[in-house]
Amino acid sequence: MPRVLSEKELKKLSLEAERETRLRKMAEDDISGLGSHYNAFIHSFPEGIYRIEHIPPIPIDLPEEEQLRATFNNGIVADCNDSLARMYGYDKGEMIRGVKLTEWTNGEDPYIRKVYLNIIRSGYRMADFETRERDRKGKTHYFLNSVVGIVENGKLLRTWGTQRDITERKEMEKSLRKALAELRILKKRIEQESSFLQEELRCTHNFEEIIGESKPLKQALYKSEQVAPTDATVIIQGETGTGKELIARAIHSISLRKNRPMLKVSCANFNPYLMESELFGHEKGAFTGAVNMHLGRFEVADGSTIFLDEIGEMPFGLQAKLLRVLQDGEFERLGGARTIKVDVRVLAATNRELSKEVQEGRFREDLFYRLNVFPIMLPPLRTRKEDIPLLVRYFLSRCNKKMGKRVDIVPRETMKDLMDYPWPGNVRELKNVIEQAVITTPDSTLRVNFLRKMYPSAHNVCRLEEVERDHILQILKQSAWQIKGERGAAAVLGLNPSTLRSRMKKLGITKPGRNK
Repeated sequence: MPRVLSEKELKKLSLEAERETRLRKMAEDDISGLGSHYNAFIHSFPEGIYRIEHIPPIPIDLPEEEQLRATFNNGIVADCNDSLARMYGYDKGEMIRGVKLTEWTNGEDPYIRKVYLNIIRSGYRMADFETRERDRKGKTHYFLNSVVGIVENGKLLRTWGTQRDITERKEMEKSLRKALAELRILKKRIEQESSFLQEELRCTHNFEEIIGESKPLKQALYKSEQVAPTDATVIIQGETGTGKELIARAIHSISLRKNRPMLKVSCANFNPYLMESELFGHEKGAFTGAVNMHLGRFEVADGSTIFLDEIGEMPFGLQAKLLRVLQDGEFERLGGARTIKVDVRVLAATNRELSKEVQEGRFREDLFYRLNVFPIMLPPLRTRKEDIPLLVRYFLSRCNKKMGKRVDIVPRETMKDLMDYPWPGNVRELKNVIEQAVITTPDSTLRVNFLRKMYPSAHNVCRLEEVERDHILQILKQSAWQIKGERGAAAVLGLNPSTLRSRMKKLGITKPGRNK
C-alpha cells in the first residue's frame, strides 16, 4: 500500500510544482518575445545587415555568367536593418524590403559586375572587401563588406551580408595621400630649387654691378626700375656681352618676388627634347632614361621669376608650349596628362632681331608679341664710350683684389686705345682684356699693347662702321628721314625697314630733335 505523505512533504511538492510552472511561463514569455528583441537589436546595430533570398535558388555549378545573371534576376531583398537603409538614403529598412536586386544595384555597371563575380568565385564567402557605390541621391559611398551564402543541395538559397560605411575614412586617406603627394612635390621642388641655386652660384657673371653714367645705359636702367614692381613679361635685347642677365637679375632683385631665387635657363644649351624636360619636367618613364619624375624649371619657379636667356634659340615646336604658360599659366609635364598651374614671371633675353626671325618663320609671331610687352634695349659698349674709363677702373679693382696685385695707373695712350676699340664682345670682352692685361703687367702701370696685335682689324672695323653710318645718314636725309614706303630709306638701301632700324640702333643713328 502506498505510503501517505506527510504534510511537510506535501508542502514541499507543492512549492516545487509552483516553481516549475513559473519557470515554464518565463520560458514561454522569452520565446514569444525573442522575435521582437532580435529585431530591436538588429535595427539598432550600427553596421548594415541584410538578407537576400534567391527565388528560385541558383545552382552553383552553372557557368559564372549564368550565375551572375541569375543573382541579379532572382535576388530579392528579404530583410535589412535601418542602418543599411540609411547608407543608401532611406529612412527605414522596410523601405527596401521586397525590392529586387536589379532595382537596388546596377548589374550592367562593369565595376558592380566585377564585385559580384569575385563573390561567386569565392564560393559566396568573402570577408572585409571594399566597394564603391552611390546612394539614391547620387552621392558616392565606400563600404567595407562581408558576405556569406547559404547553400543547400548544390543551390544558393540566400545570402547574408554586412556593410560598414567607411566613406569618411576613405576621404581622409585620400586627403592624406594628396597631402603626402604635395609634400613629395614640395620636397622635390626644394631639392631642385636648391640644386638650381647652387648651379647659379657656381656661374661666373659678367660683372657684379651695373657700371656707367651714359644716357643710353641710364635709359635702360630707368625702364628696368619702372617695370620691376609689376608682373609684366620683359624682353631684354642687346648684343652679346652687354649685360642682359645682369639687368634681369636687377629687375628681379627689386620686384615683389625677390624673396625667391630667380631661375635661369639658357635656351641655347639644350636640344629640343631635353629643353622641354628642363622647362616643363617629365613623368617617370616618359622617355628612355626617365627613371624618376622630374620637376621642370617652371614648376620649381612657381611664385618666382624665370629668366629665359637666348630666347631666339628656342625650337619652333616648343614655342607654343611657352606661349600657353605665358597666357594661361599652365602646362603638362612631358609624358603626363595632368595640367599644372603656375604663377611665374618671365624675363627673356636675346641678341637676335626677333621681328626678323618672325618674318623668316623661325619664331612665332604670337609669342613675339606676348614677350614684347615691355622691351628693354641695352646699348653696345661702342655707343657709350664715356663709360669705358669707369668700367676699366672697376675691373682693375676686382682683378687686383683677386690676384693680389696693385695695377692702378692707366696711361692716357692706353685709355685711348681702349676707347677707340669697337668692342664687338662688349663689356664681357673689356673685362677679359683687363684681366689679361693685369696678369701680364709686371708693375703698377696697366699695359694693353697686345690689343692691336690680338685684334689687328680693330681700327678697320671702326672705319667701316663710320663709312656705313655716313652712308645711311646721307640716305636718311635725302628721304626726309622716311624709313618705309617706295621712297623710304629702306627701299633705297635695299633693306627691310626693321633691319634698317636695327642697323640705326647699332650705329647710334637717331633722328635730329628726337631726344630733345
